[in-house]
Amino acid sequence: PNTITYGDAPADGGVEYSGFVNGDTASSLGGSLAFDFTYQQYGDTGVYQIMPKGLTSDKYVITFVPGRLTVNPKEVGLQWTDTSFTYNGYGHVPTAEVTGLVNGDECTIRVTGEQTEAGEGYIATAESIYYKDTTTTNSNYILPQNRKTSFSIAKAAQQAPDAPEAETVTASGITLKTLPGGEYKCGDEAWQASPVFTGLAKDTEYTFVQRLAAYGSYEASPESDAVTIRTGNGHAHEWTYTAEGAVITAACGNSDGLHEGELTATLTLEAPALKVYGGTGSAEAAVTGSIPDAAVPQVRYARGTDSLDGAPADAGTYTASITMGTATASVEYTISKAATAVVTPPEAREGLVSSGDAMPLVTM
Repeated sequence: PNTITYGDAPADGGVEYSGFVNGDTASSLGGSLAFDFTYQQYGDTGVYQIMPKGLTSDKYVITFVPGRLTVNPKEVGLQWTDTSFTYNGYGHVPTAEVTGLVNGDECTIRVTGEQTEAGEGYIATAESIYYKDTTTTNSNYILPQNRKTSFSIAKAAQQAPDAPEAETVTASGITLKTLPGGEYKCGDEAWQASPVFTGLAKDTEYTFVQRLAAYGSYEASPESDAVTIRTGNGHAHEWTYTAEGAVITAACGNSDGLHEGELTATLTLEAPALKVYGGTGSAEAAVTGSIPDAAVPQVRYARGTDSLDGAPADAGTYTASITMGTATASVEYTISKAATAVVTPPEAREGLVSSGDAMPLVTM
């Protein structure tokens, strides 16, 4: 049988003869050998018939036996494009364009291996060849044996954040305000995930930058503008607070060795001097004592479970309180009612004169 490739013109592979006698050969026949094909060039792949014809003879009855013409698919080439992408949350896969088509044919390639996350060494495979703009396989073409290509998805960029700001500054450490997803660097030191820098020299300037850390399919952002922050020149108190009755005690937990004075301090809440409604003395509770580098807390007042807007002056039982951290000191006090008022009617008097006339005595 004869075999051609899609797009080739139909062709024969010759014929075989049988039945000659007396030493005759094909040259003993007249006419010209020709062929009829059921296949026409650019017809679809498949098996077609070849029918020989055109030979004549005065000595032989010629029987023409049909043959087969097999039309195989044409192997095409692949040209890969878009093999590098940047992460954007959507799936990516390279595009394969077909080369080697004939007769103005147009085809598309179905490619598998789509990926979404950033990475390298992904593999895309040309799986099928379709008639253009359809999902119908074009069997006139066959894909090459090497139908794979690699591709990559680069991490997406992040925008540089603003310069860092100080949250707290002590003589030996600086804590920056937290940047969600950020990392931080002091001078030429390595990047770190914590915004806390310790072991610094007192009264010294340090330069800080920050950036958004790489994660998932995102690369680290460019670093921010730099900011210079000076450490403190003395001890920074790290107070913790406890309360007992009307007294709050503060204890300093900073063990940098620079503490001056006592390691503890107290605040005492004193009840108002006003004891009787309408009496003398301030209605305000007083806070005595002090805690270095800590603001004096606001005194709050309550009557039972009801909070009051300010210091009460009316008779009643009240609670005054102050809070430092999670510790609350309080004092309960009472403003008594004033003494009972006595109302005395006026006394009757005789001999009263009004406008020159004597007034009669009226008794109640």
